[in-house]
This record gives sequence, C-alpha cells and structure tokens, in this order.
Amino acid sequence: MITVGLADGRKAVSARLSMALTEVPGVACVLAADAAEAVRLVRAQVVDVMLVDLHIAPAGALGLLDPVLQASPETRPVILVAPGSEFDPAVLVAHGARGFLASDADGPLLRKCVNAVHGGEYWLARDQVGPLLQRLQQRSLAEPPSLDLLTPREHDIVRAILRGSSNGAIASDFALSPQTVRNHLSSVYLKLGVSTRLELALLVMHLQRTAR
Repeated sequence: MITVGLADGRKAVSARLSMALTEVPGVACVLAADAAEAVRLVRAQVVDVMLVDLHIAPAGALGLLDPVLQASPETRPVILVAPGSEFDPAVLVAHGARGFLASDADGPLLRKCVNAVHGGEYWLARDQVGPLLQRLQQRSLAEPPSLDLLTPREHDIVRAILRGSSNGAIASDFALSPQTVRNHLSSVYLKLGVSTRLELALLVMHLQRTAR
C-alpha cells in the first residue's frame, strides 16, 4: 500500500486529485489543507509520497519542504504546478522535491508519477533536467570533483542510487541500518559538492561521460 499525502488548499483541485487517487489500486490518500496540517500529517503517520501545491499557504511549497522532510525524511514530495506557473525547479529539487506534476494531470499520469516517485525515481520534464545538469557542469569545471574520493562502500551506494534504489532498499541490500545509509550519503554529498540524489546521479553520469 502506498500512502499519498495531498497538501493542497484548493478544494476543487484537492477533490479531483483525491478522487483520482482513490481509484488507483494499492494507494491510500490522506489530505492536508495547508502547510501546518501537512507537517502534522507526516508526524502522525507514514506518508510515502506527498503532492504539494506550489502555492500552498502560508509560504508556498519551498517553505514546506524542509519541515516535512525534517519530520519524515522518507517522504517524497512532488510539487503540483498550475499551467503557466513560474518557478525554479533547481531550487525546489535542492530542498527535496522529487518531481513536478501539472495540477490538472489526468488519472493515468497521476498514477505513473506516484509509482515512479515511490519507486525511487524523479519525475521531471526535459526542460527541468537541463538547467540542473548545466549547473552541475559549471560547478565541475570550476572545481572538478573526483569519484576517487569515495570509499568502496560509498561507491556501492552511489551505484544503487543510479539504479533508483531507495534508502530502505539500500539498507536491506547491504545489511546496513537506515541511519548508516544516511551517514554514507551525507559523506558522498559533501565530497562531491551536491545536495540531492538527483544532483548526485546527474553529476556521476556527467563525470563518467567526460572520463571516456
């Protein structure tokens, strides 16, 4: 069972999306009308994926991501974006967003997004990946990181991330505690100068291409 949190104060949008989610086999939907309710929700129960309105009260999605992930690091937020909205995907990804979905998405697209993000993937459009990759390329030219800095175990974990494994799956595969996996990831991020799993994956693929 995948528990999906829907943090959206727009009644019409919330009603439509929650109805669509209830029709997806193996998915349970729980609702939050604002940021405070969203934080209370992830503290009270396991929420695997959280759909968050870009403009959720009071401070928007950017103001909600850090509190949600501090309360529940395993929750994977996806930002709901209305047509024509202006936002910086790189900033939101840096704060933990795992993808972006149009708030008028139909049921099949919603299902694909939830399943992909729950499976450890990012849900991004090509025009959102481009700026992230460009930023990483510029950073690597200014101060090139090296995969040689990583320990053998950190290399194992990076390979698992490139396969789309979640922290829980990595812990199980390598007989590690979840906290140990998080410690290894923090070390990898620090050594390579990245702050999210997506940035890590893009950077490693870029370094592997340039090394050929």
